Amino acid sequence: MDDTQEQELQTASDRFVASVRGLPGASKKISETQLAGMGQLVQAAGGVLVEYKKKQAIKRIVPAADPQVATLCDLLAADFDPDGANLAAGYLSAANSLLRDAGTQVRRASNPETRAAAT
Repeated sequence: MDDTQEQELQTASDRFVASVRGLPGASKKISETQLAGMGQLVQAAGGVLVEYKKKQAIKRIVPAADPQVATLCDLLAADFDPDGANLAAGYLSAANSLLRDAGTQVRRASNPETRAAAT
């Protein structure tokens, strides 16, 4: 449970205790220790409920997202496959073309200054 949920449960628990404390005659029948215990019980029960709902959501969401995650993994694997026709292959092709063109420019340069600029 994250801090926000814990704070919300604490606030709900405090409000519950305050509402019980505000009941007519409650101060005569319920001690502060008992009220504090009731607040802790509300907070604990709320925490269990939140965790249960998270578990149920995860059981629904993860299987539903599996096809999208698998597709994303396949795309990433294909992008980084140097033998494929995706990102990595395009990068290697562009780098090789630039290297080839730079070599051609260096060979064509007639003076040393131009050759130095091309490298």
